[in-house]
Amino acid sequence: MKRLAEAAAGDLVWTRTARFSRAWELRSGDEVVASLTWPSTFSSRAVAVADGARWEFLREGTFRARVVLRDGAGGPEPARFERRFGGGGEIVFPDGRRLLWSRGGLIRSTWSFTTSDGFPVVTFSSELRWFRSIERLQIDETARSLSELPLLALVGWYLVILTRRNRAAR
Repeated sequence: MKRLAEAAAGDLVWTRTARFSRAWELRSGDEVVASLTWPSTFSSRAVAVADGARWEFLREGTFRARVVLRDGAGGPEPARFERRFGGGGEIVFPDGRRLLWSRGGLIRSTWSFTTSDGFPVVTFSSELRWFRSIERLQIDETARSLSELPLLALVGWYLVILTRRNRAAR
């Protein structure tokens, strides 16, 4: 797998591994950069892999839902995500840094992790082309050196998928 920081300047696209699969790959051209897989159909638990690291994500709670992020190697929790009413939220790192998760765009749906002053760090966008959705990941130049970049790319996509599943269930 190619490292995300190396691929960040190129075109990054999330694709399903098969038509009705519960597995996604982040690709830079023909190269896989990261993967996100749901081992069970009816669970919110997902396994994420990028840059030689492995994490598990799991949604907990109903009214004050949060996403638990676990280090796949049994290390300390890399961050925690707390949802806000309306789908947004924030990711909090162990050192106290925070990034906001919010929706943007009027016509096409975009989701971003931003700084507290609204500067986009990582953005997920969807565009329809020939009856097929293209799912893009854009990484700001300043974010390419962040050690948390792979985690942000995977947690963000996990949140986008959860939001879509919730909408489809209504």
